[in-house]
Amino acid sequence: MPDTTTQLFIQMSGAPGSGKTTLARVIAPEIGAIIIDHDITKTALLQANVDPLLAGKASYSVLASLANDLLQQGHSVIFDSPCFYEELLKNGQQMAKHAGAAYGYIECVVGDLAVLDGRLCNRTPLPSQVTAVFQTITDGNGKQHAGEALFQNWIANMKRPQNNYLILDTNQPIENCLDNAMAYLQTIQTS
Repeated sequence: MPDTTTQLFIQMSGAPGSGKTTLARVIAPEIGAIIIDHDITKTALLQANVDPLLAGKASYSVLASLANDLLQQGHSVIFDSPCFYEELLKNGQQMAKHAGAAYGYIECVVGDLAVLDGRLCNRTPLPSQVTAVFQTITDGNGKQHAGEALFQNWIANMKRPQNNYLILDTNQPIENCLDNAMAYLQTIQTS
C-alpha cells in the first residue's frame, strides 16, 4: 500500500475506452487523490459554446491550472487524459517536480479494437467523448475523423516518460489492475 502522506501526481494515459477513468476512480480513494478529467472540462467548454476546435486546447489549459493549484495546496492529483501530446507529458512532469510530488505515469491498454469499440458503444458518452472506434464522428466534439486507423495511430504514438512508467492491460479484472497500480505507486514513492 502506498504511503498516503507522500504527495503524488499521476498521469493517466491510454486511448478512449481503455479504462483510464475507471482505474483512476478506484486508485483515488486508496491514495487520497483528487481526479481532474479532460472529458469533464472539455464537455463544460463545449456546453458553453466554445468552438469544438478550441475546446480541447482550452481544456488542457484549465486542467494544468487546476493541477498546479491542487498540487500547491498539498493534494495528490490524478490527471485523467489521453497523453497524445509531448507537451502534455512534459507539463505533467514539470508540475510534479515543481510541487515536490512523486510523478507516476499509468497507461491503460486494450489490444483488441473490438473490445475498445464495445466499451465506447456501451457507455453513456459526454459530448466531448469519442463514441465508437468504427464510426465517423459527427457530433461536434472537435474530432474530425475516427476509425480503426486513428485508434491504431493513437495507441502506437502515445507519449510516455523515458522510464519508470506502468502499462496495464485493462482486459484484466479491475482488482488486478488496482493491485498492479498500487504496487507501481509504491515504487515511485521510494525512488
